[in-house]
Amino acid sequence: MSKMGFSKKVFSKSKSSIEEQDCYYNDNMWDSDVMQAQAKSQFAAPSHATLIPTDESKKINVKLPLSEWNRLLTDKQKTSVQAFSIEKANYVGFAQSHSTELLCEFDILVFASDQKITLLPASIALKSSTVLYSDQISNNNPSHVDQLSCIGVEQNAYKFFAEAPGRYLVKLEVLVNYLTAKKNGFGFASPKATFNKLAISVPKDVQIKIDPVSEQGQKEEKSIENGVTITKSVANVPPASYIKIQWTDFESGEAVQASVSEGATVSPTSAALPPKQAEQTKVTVQQYTMCSIGEGVVVINNSMKYSVISGQISSFEIILGNHLNVLSVEGYDIKKWECFPIAPLIDIPGSKTAVTEKLLKIILNSPVEDHYLFNIISEIEMESTSGEITIPSVRCRGSEISREKGFLVCESTANVEVEHIARDGLTMIDKTEVPEALARMASGPLLLSYKFLDPKYRLQIKITKHSDLPVLVAICEKAHYLATLSSEGSLLKKLIFSIRNTQQQYIRVTIPHQFEIWSTIVDSKAVKPALDENGTVMIPLNKSSGTERGIQKPFQVVIVYKHTEDLELHNSGTVALKFPSIDIPISHLYISLFLPKDYSYDKCTGNIKEVSYLYGAPSDEDGTSGVRQLSSARGRARAPQEQMQMQMQVQYNTMSNANPMYSQNDERGVNPLYDGMTPGGGEDSKDTAGLKPVIVNFPKTGVRICLEQLLVISTEISIQTKYKEKRGCC
Repeated sequence: MSKMGFSKKVFSKSKSSIEEQDCYYNDNMWDSDVMQAQAKSQFAAPSHATLIPTDESKKINVKLPLSEWNRLLTDKQKTSVQAFSIEKANYVGFAQSHSTELLCEFDILVFASDQKITLLPASIALKSSTVLYSDQISNNNPSHVDQLSCIGVEQNAYKFFAEAPGRYLVKLEVLVNYLTAKKNGFGFASPKATFNKLAISVPKDVQIKIDPVSEQGQKEEKSIENGVTITKSVANVPPASYIKIQWTDFESGEAVQASVSEGATVSPTSAALPPKQAEQTKVTVQQYTMCSIGEGVVVINNSMKYSVISGQISSFEIILGNHLNVLSVEGYDIKKWECFPIAPLIDIPGSKTAVTEKLLKIILNSPVEDHYLFNIISEIEMESTSGEITIPSVRCRGSEISREKGFLVCESTANVEVEHIARDGLTMIDKTEVPEALARMASGPLLLSYKFLDPKYRLQIKITKHSDLPVLVAICEKAHYLATLSSEGSLLKKLIFSIRNTQQQYIRVTIPHQFEIWSTIVDSKAVKPALDENGTVMIPLNKSSGTERGIQKPFQVVIVYKHTEDLELHNSGTVALKFPSIDIPISHLYISLFLPKDYSYDKCTGNIKEVSYLYGAPSDEDGTSGVRQLSSARGRARAPQEQMQMQMQVQYNTMSNANPMYSQNDERGVNPLYDGMTPGGGEDSKDTAGLKPVIVNFPKTGVRICLEQLLVISTEISIQTKYKEKRGCC
């Protein structure tokens, strides 16, 4: 159930807004659960209709035939009894400097004991309360002070807790906040009573409007007390869930005289007072215009800031070009707006049709006295994506406007070139001179910028749409390929990619041999790999998230797989390894080979260069960091900064000896990592298609060989090295 009665838009807040209106607001409404409880308390349900047990934590479903359900509803309506009725509600309000003091009097008839009656929302401040009681409902003037009943707060509402049946007269004195900072009105949710009456007094010469009362249903009186004009309005209000009172100042003394002539009571001293002179309205206007040029359409956002120097204003008139299509008008407290053509203002000799313009009228619910800001969103449709167009002026109309100036900026939201052809009434300025409020409205690069002191300007531009070129939407900044070869010839590989991506859905990995996928991880989460019709492995990619500077953040893709066929190692020979290619460029490729330590190896050859150490290689989750590491099997000189790395390697080898899972061979001469292991779960591996894989800890032991290559584009990496078994190796 939604909030009943009244809703109001405080202000429209969009990307194009220059600043927000200075206002505060208080609905003084009930919550939805208050009205639900109120509806339930007014009727007593029949005892035989209770289908839910007292323990609400237990939910019981009861199935009834349709005929039984209809009979149950009919019996409930016949036996329902009204528990209470609010006969009269009388409200007397006095406008003060910070809030409105409201005296509320409710005449309530209670027909059953222990009733809870919702009176006012709890957002209103309660000053005092009095409850008078009579056990005779026919007694119109209860005089006994009830000590048992009380006023309490429940479900964000002031409720009257009636102890016994009878007639109650409840009097409340409350303070109600103003709706806006102008302090020209208030509103509150009210209980529905049979008879409602409201009287409001304002210490100003104002015109009061009570909603939902018509103007004919109000009686307004004016009087002068201690030199201050008091306006009082009295009205009978229909049963309503929300009552709203607002008032506006008179602009001249004639309004007071008209009110007096209709029978208003004015003190004798008021006749000697001079009539109030009408204060002439004067305003200045500041324009901020943003022209967003796209493909075949130009969207124009006109932000108009009215500054009231004197008087007040409640309506605006804006003149627009006839080919401007107004899409929306955004602003605070707008009652309505409409746009219609006006008579031709300029006739062009020799032209078949005269140049016409449109008039946009905006009306507010209440006048403003300081500043007001609104936005006009319009567009110009082009015949094609390229051509010449004229951007017409948008200017305000009215004798109250003393000055109107502003800025105009053009931005591109598509791949277009904008060329200035002609201008009238505009002065070109540098982009650094554009006001910050206008620059924040831009979503693309600023192309042209102007300022004007007279709103009757004209700008003619030429728009050229260029063809779009394909660009790179995904790149692998760094890749680290790791391969571990056991003494038995088992070969396990791990591919680590650091990727930036904006549009690409998959990374395609072409593996040039038979393989078994063990693990596929994207941004630390397991994903399901796929295989296309060409036998290429497809890994789904994420979209890179942006940073404050608009640079996409990289994320990691990790693939672990095993060669289906093992390599055969003899006393001597050549180890030839191939690594996959991917469908996106690799800026920097690193390769780490871990070969059995029982052999000695020559320098690697192939289409990648062997190096002494790796620096900056992407790290993986099980500890392979991208620091410089020396290939210790080569016997080359170590750089001073690499001594610590070698010590770390010694510590790692010590841990490997202590933990058989990291050693190459156990006492049987068999590597336990591969002993009896079938990747993918042995016999059940064929049934794991479509499941998410596990994260695999990649083993790294033996002689490490480092290789490095810059800019690898769809290239298969091939490496060869000769090996020879070490003599006397156990």
